[in-house]
Amino acid sequence: VWFVWFGFISGKSHDASQVAAQSIVNTIAAGMISVLTAFFYHLIFERVITSVTIVYALLIGLIAITPAAGYVTIGGAMCISLSTYLITAYVSNFFTNEGNFTNEPVSILTIHSLAGTVGYFWTAIISYNFVNPQANNGLTHGQGMPLAYHLATACAVWGTTLVATFILAFISNLIAPMGETGSDYTYKAGSPAEAVEKADNFMGADDVSKEKEGGLELSSV
Repeated sequence: VWFVWFGFISGKSHDASQVAAQSIVNTIAAGMISVLTAFFYHLIFERVITSVTIVYALLIGLIAITPAAGYVTIGGAMCISLSTYLITAYVSNFFTNEGNFTNEPVSILTIHSLAGTVGYFWTAIISYNFVNPQANNGLTHGQGMPLAYHLATACAVWGTTLVATFILAFISNLIAPMGETGSDYTYKAGSPAEAVEKADNFMGADDVSKEKEGGLELSSV
């Protein structure tokens, strides 16, 4: 995934230019800083560091730098990666209750939506025209309009996504009702529930024989 990221991030410049090279360097910096931040984050909160931890840290760094790769300096890429990982990890651990156990994955929704949005806002804050001649200077250069555009775009994307999600959930519920369990659910022939019931009957009392060996009662099927 990391090498694929180099392709479409640097490829956005549409030529072998300084901007493409800057994008590749920023991608490397963001990934490494995110992994390093994850290491100290887990060390401070006394969490176990595993390969899953490293993979998700790298993914968060890559997602965070995607909108800003061709518009920020290396220091900016590091700042984006560090802050994005901390925000994403904090929200997932303490608000959505994800990733709190060893090797427990963090949902794609949390990683892409949150890390992508944070990186998108950072792009409007620390982008510079001297890095990319086609870019606008960001908020740190006294230009607040790019941040306003990014804020409006993010609100539009989040709003339309929520509406579309509710519409699709409503349609899906009409086709296959969700949340029906117990007596409200009609077991169909060949369904997984029927298979489990048959397995339970197969392991019934009639199929169990008991033996005594050395004063202990053993059960065998």
